[in-house]
Amino acid sequence: MVSMGFDSMVGLMMVHFSVAVGASVAFINPYNVGVGQALAEVPMMSGIGVRIAMWAVMMGLTSIYILRYALKVKAHPETSICYESDLKKREEYGKYTTDALEGLSVRGSLVIILTLAGLALIVYGVMKQGCLFEVEAPQVECLLHQQK
Repeated sequence: MVSMGFDSMVGLMMVHFSVAVGASVAFINPYNVGVGQALAEVPMMSGIGVRIAMWAVMMGLTSIYILRYALKVKAHPETSICYESDLKKREEYGKYTTDALEGLSVRGSLVIILTLAGLALIVYGVMKQGCLFEVEAPQVECLLHQQK
């Protein structure tokens, strides 16, 4: 991020905030949503419209927050909360340009295709086959009853 004119905090925000929002308002996470719905004995994927709307709102607000901070830092780097620690990185990375970036390799394309295929398989298994929850929900329910 530093070589693009932002500070290290922008990179941290992009990773940390997206994971936090994704886990907090997940709409197809088999562990958060699936196990919870199995324990509550409600139909699988009920309320998905509300969860998608909440995810979109939270992701939008998070993106706006990160973009506002990133644009402020890019315009005035001295306002960064990690300006001094990024000075050395700016000097080192400043000599590199993005003009010579390579295109997507065959290996990179294969990684993307396999990742999307795996995600599609998980979504299909959860929505059509009910995978994962017959095993996990009774275990979680058993643990909850043991604590009482």
